[in-house]
Amino acid sequence: MYNKYKGVDIVKISKTKFFNYIRCDRYVALEETTYLGDKAVISFDESLEDLYTQELEDKKKDLIQSLHDNLDYDESDFEEDNTFDPLSKDDGAELIRLLQPQYELIEQMAATKVKTLFGGQVISDRNTFQQKYIETEIEGFHFFAFLDAYQEDNQMSRIIETKASTSSKFINLGYKVSKEHISIFDVDELGIYRLKGELGIDVDEKKYQHHRKKLMMKYEATGKYVYDLAYQRFINEHSNKNNKPKAYFLAVLNHQYVYDGKKDDSKNPIYNPMDIITLIDLTQVTKDLQPEISNEIQKINSRLNMMQATPVHMGKHCQKDHATRECPFINICLSEKKVPQNNSLFAYRNYGKGFKEDSRDKETPPHDVYDLVEEGITGILDIPREWLSKVQQIQYDVIKSGKPYIEKEMISEGIKTLKYPLYHLDFESFASPLPRYIGEKPYQQSLFQFSLHIEHESQVVEKDSNYFYIALDHEDHREALIKKMIEYIPINQGNVIVYNKGFESGRIKELIQLFPQYEKHLTSIRNRIFDLLYLVRGNKNLYEQLGFSKKQRETLVYYDENFQRSYSIKQVLPVFVPELNYKKLEEVQNGQQAQIAYYNMPHLDEKERKITYRNMLEYCKQDTWAMVAILDKLRFICRTK
Repeated sequence: MYNKYKGVDIVKISKTKFFNYIRCDRYVALEETTYLGDKAVISFDESLEDLYTQELEDKKKDLIQSLHDNLDYDESDFEEDNTFDPLSKDDGAELIRLLQPQYELIEQMAATKVKTLFGGQVISDRNTFQQKYIETEIEGFHFFAFLDAYQEDNQMSRIIETKASTSSKFINLGYKVSKEHISIFDVDELGIYRLKGELGIDVDEKKYQHHRKKLMMKYEATGKYVYDLAYQRFINEHSNKNNKPKAYFLAVLNHQYVYDGKKDDSKNPIYNPMDIITLIDLTQVTKDLQPEISNEIQKINSRLNMMQATPVHMGKHCQKDHATRECPFINICLSEKKVPQNNSLFAYRNYGKGFKEDSRDKETPPHDVYDLVEEGITGILDIPREWLSKVQQIQYDVIKSGKPYIEKEMISEGIKTLKYPLYHLDFESFASPLPRYIGEKPYQQSLFQFSLHIEHESQVVEKDSNYFYIALDHEDHREALIKKMIEYIPINQGNVIVYNKGFESGRIKELIQLFPQYEKHLTSIRNRIFDLLYLVRGNKNLYEQLGFSKKQRETLVYYDENFQRSYSIKQVLPVFVPELNYKKLEEVQNGQQAQIAYYNMPHLDEKERKITYRNMLEYCKQDTWAMVAILDKLRFICRTK
């Protein structure tokens, strides 16, 4: 039995706790319950230091989420290939430690821009304790927030919430007219983005309102940020009794900003706050959200009073498979509902779109995956096969039979298109929120390493016959990397093999723009890229060119039960080459750890630097050797009757 909360004078709810507490009826009790022996006790830690830590942790999550959101992915046929390496607790803490100064600078520049535009008094500080604190009491519970920036003059006050994200996700909200993208935002005379409807600009009202509503959906990409600001508005307007007009803004990085290379005397980059920071006026949207925020607060108060931890219906609020926002208690709920760890309903590709009993029925909505779980349909084989897409039916059949699905002819014909030598190429990059080198934009993937294995048709390639480049410090080594790469990969010879080509192709395209003197050679490399993923997952365009039917090219090429729903190389490799295990590598086992190692490299002593250098080399070498090994295994499978 859960004891009701007693004996504490004040319960304070931060912005972070607010967003978590609104997830479901049981979250509050699960988070605030501790056990003394076999007795459940409700305990709230209310020290100011802990409240500050909550907010800081939320900012860290935003920073990691921004890294994830701004990765360049292949626009593939299937959404699940956009796999983000999960961060361990230690990796996340270390990456945040490295990037935290950048976030603090972003907040500082946002405050500078606000001061420049509006004058008056601006309260902002990199130390959250020194930021403006607002609080209101509702039915005995205290809701509060620290404000990234607060501006006030004789006429009005403004609250600015700073996010280490970019403006692109907001500007991209919109619709198409004659294939032209029409954003629902435009700039006013001060260069601030505002909704077109508020600027009096003509819009397609139905389409405009459809996309505007996404700003008010707390689990949409933009909605979480707007919801944060709407919460702050509620607290501010219930605690601030002055009658001045109030405005509410998000401050984000300008996704179109290009760093000009200027540095100060300490060789630190100089950014113009007026150019690199984008302000988005969300005053009206946050006003429209106030009734919902009020209702959510009433729910929270009820949950705090009830402290009920009994199971609830799962849903979007769980944010399953979300890089940083997944509910920390989701495994409790999944276990209670007897959802298996492997071969669950969530292993289906595109499970988020639901399951239709009749694909021809356009009127009836699909069955939601969480509704099915509530009905006890939790495993891959629990769902009727006829409800599934073609791809999902392959998954179903593989799990049922225990045998992998292999389109040998398609794989074989794909392999036949390869032209030797094969240059197995992999890049490592650092996605810095603030651009570091001339010509870069926020979060642009700056290359610091590549690995290359060269495979000749009549020769056996050895793992240690590896060509590579690693930047040993944080100076601009992009041109040196290019020179070394084109030294190893001749112009117009053979295919360049990558895994999930969107990343490597995108990086080479950026290098062409930054270093046009190498355009001819780099374009040759880019044009010869072949995605090994096509021989495993499939690709409509490739197999259409090879003459396969529409039915064939819209399916998977290879599927094994161990893939579950992911075709990331770390998921695929153990199926083909079990002896190649990333977990056996030291220090660097995934892309995030490679970034951490690179970032730390200049600060290590000679002995430590040698060890980290070796570990970085081994990790990147494993990626390209994995491609060699997977391709060799696919050849063997095609030869086997």
